[in-house]
Order: sequence, then C-alpha cells, then structure tokens
Amino acid sequence: MEGHAYARRLKENEKNLLVNLTSKNVTPRDILSTLKEQDENNVSTLKTIYNAQKKLRSSQNVGKTPIQIVGMASTNKTLSIAFAFIINEKEENYNWALTCLKLTLEECMYPLVIVKDIELALMNACQQVFPDATRLLCRWHITENIKKHYFLYITNIYINSNVLKYLDQVWLSKYKEMFVSVWIDRHLNFEELTTNRVESQHAKVKKYLCAKNYSLDKFVGCIDQIMKFQLTSIYESFEKSRIVLKHRHNVPCFRLLQGFVALEALDILEGELQSSRHQLNSSNCGCKLHHSCGLPCTCMLSVYLNSGGERIPLDSIDVFWRKLDLSPSTFVENKDIFCDVKLNKEPARHSSYVTEIPDLNQEPSEQVSDFTDLNQMPESCDTHPLMKKIPDMFHPYITHVQDVRNDGNCGFRAISVCLGYGEDQWLYVRHQLLDELLSSYDVYARVFTDGIDELHNSL
Repeated sequence: MEGHAYARRLKENEKNLLVNLTSKNVTPRDILSTLKEQDENNVSTLKTIYNAQKKLRSSQNVGKTPIQIVGMASTNKTLSIAFAFIINEKEENYNWALTCLKLTLEECMYPLVIVKDIELALMNACQQVFPDATRLLCRWHITENIKKHYFLYITNIYINSNVLKYLDQVWLSKYKEMFVSVWIDRHLNFEELTTNRVESQHAKVKKYLCAKNYSLDKFVGCIDQIMKFQLTSIYESFEKSRIVLKHRHNVPCFRLLQGFVALEALDILEGELQSSRHQLNSSNCGCKLHHSCGLPCTCMLSVYLNSGGERIPLDSIDVFWRKLDLSPSTFVENKDIFCDVKLNKEPARHSSYVTEIPDLNQEPSEQVSDFTDLNQMPESCDTHPLMKKIPDMFHPYITHVQDVRNDGNCGFRAISVCLGYGEDQWLYVRHQLLDELLSSYDVYARVFTDGIDELHNSL
C-alpha cells in the first residue's frame, strides 16, 4: 500500500498544518519536510503537497475568480486597465466584466487588438462586446498545448503524421487567422503575440489572494500599490524617451523623431534600417512592419537612405508610439500611412500671408486688416481678452490676435501662425530652428556662450 495514492493522503491534522504553512508562504518542499519530521511513517510526496495546495486555493477562491486586463504603453511598460471578480469562468460573467469596462471608456479608447488564450467563453465575450477588435491567440499557450499532447512525437528529424493532423484539425483549420504571421501581421499588434505580460501581473495578484488574512479592502490596497509602481515606471520611461538619445539612434533620418516617439519604436526602426541596407530589392518588403507596428517598413526606409539626408516625418509614425504621456485620449482619425513616401517639404502657407516687409517708420493704420486666421477669426482685436494684458501703446500696431494652445510649444505655435503655416505646423518651425543651430553651431556658441547646450536641448 505504500506506493498507492491512498497511503500518501494527508491526515486531518496534516491538512491543517499545510494550510497554516501555506498562508506563511512556506515552500512545498519545506512543508513536506515538516510533515515527515512530525510523522516518520508519512509517505507523502511533493506531488501530494502540490495537489493539496491546488485544492486549497480552489476552495478559497470559490465565487471570487479574479480577472485582470492589462495593456501596454508606448515604452513597452505594462499598464493595468481593470480588475474584476466573477463567480465562475462562464461567458455571461466575462460578458458582464467586459461590458462594465466598455462603459468606462470613450469610443476612441476601445481596444483595437485583444490577445488571449484559447478559452471559448472569453473568446465569445470579446467578440460580442468589442466586435471591431482584432482577436489574437497567445502563441505560448498554443505551443504548450501542442507539447502536452505530442511532445514525444516531435523531434529534430521528423514530425509524426498524427501531429500534423492534430495541428490542422485543432488549430489551423479553426484559428489560423489568430496566430499565424501571414494573417495576424495584417493588423496592428505591436509585436504582442503572447499573454506573458498579463500572466506576470496576474501571478502577483494571485499570490496576494492566497494570503490567510485576505479581504476585499486589503485587495484594493494591493491594487493601489501595483498601480502606483506601474505609473512610476511608465512616467520614468516617458521622460527617458523625451531626453535620452542613444548612439545608434543618432542618424540623420531619425532627426524629426528624437524626443517625440518612444525609444522602443526607434529600436525597431533601427533594426529595420539595418535590414534595408542589406536588402538589395526593397520591392519584396511586404510592408510587415508598417501593417503590424505602424512604423515605416523597408521599402519606405530605403527612400530616406537614398535621398541624401531626408528625414522620416513624425506623422508617418503611428500615434501609439507618439503617446509619451497619460493625458486623456482624444479621437484621432485613422489615416493609412502609404508606402509612397513624400519627403519633408515646407508646409503650405495660408493665402493671407504677406511676404512684403512693412515700413516700420510709417504711422500704423487704425483700421484692422482683413487677416484671415487658419483656425479662427476674432470679431475685433479690441474686444479680445488678451488685449487687456498688452500695453496700450502697442494696440495701434496689432492687427490680429490668436490665442494658441498652451501645451509647452506655444512659442513655436505663435511663430508658425505669424509665418502663415497655422499653429499645427509648430513642429516644422521647431526643427527648422534646430537645423539652423546645428548648421552654424560654432557661431551661435559665441553668442549664447554657456547657454548653448541648454538651447540645443530645448529644441
């Protein structure tokens, strides 16, 4: 009987001891050693302890199955989006949790891609609540499932015919569009092809739930700590992307992107750039990177490499990689980025822009000019609220007032408006100033002396 499972079962007092030691995070191996010290006739194995702990967790979590939904910031940092408890893992409960999440989101924040394991109830709920989202299956779970069923039949030499039949009937015929590259790379996935990110976060939550003194209010405190840690890490990564310039990113075609897109996006672009230098025929690109990551692919990058110093425009980068803050999201029209690249050119000026330089010695006219603003036209300069903050002696010289957006780039926006571009072209002005500084750096260094580095960093 010693080798039989019946003989290895735990007694009632041993079960109580296991519960107590588990609540104190004692390892299964140490729990087994303690049981054998107390009873020399104990023939339990490590598997007995694992099974008992699994049964214990199941009994403790009856009616409180945790759900955690996570996302990814542009800097590849994990961000927890939602937590929930459901009675069991059934479709109606998943549907309830996802519907509650949807009610808290603006339409522009609805997920475009959802990566999950192959759980039919969850798959159906995702399709019902977020029908427009692309649904992908976790490749890691698929691999583990195949290993579990046919690991002994797969070798470096051949694959058993039964394995091929299993792959075709169970996976390829039903779900190939959810995990095979030729299909999933047609949609934005930002190279997130597994649920490893959420599994890691979920493990932390589950560990806390196994604590003996667990309660809902303490769990909320745990969530608060997790979120604070994540936010600190994300804010740090955003700032790093704004101010850090990696040596391998210091290439001319990246000039307009530095400080405005995540470093992770530049890493991907740099790898693609190296590939495009060794790829003789860019017409065979396939535009995988463009479709799956929203970044310029080989056929686009080859244009910049052969154009003699032209730079990749910021609007060719998907808005996801340009998100370097956690401010409220606004709707952005989904504009496809075509592979027919238009190189950087000066933005068109508004028709009202006058290139003639006025005579500053001439007495200004009292009449307000018919300057037409690109975005708005005030009824009268005299009635504009900002006129009260300008000394009266300057009022006769003012023909137009525009209050540009105060987002830290207001100076560049104001110059852009004065040049007839419109305030949304402030980035062009900023980079023109940077180009001017770099083209005559030694000259400006004598003008600004100790402040030249600070000026360079501000641009």
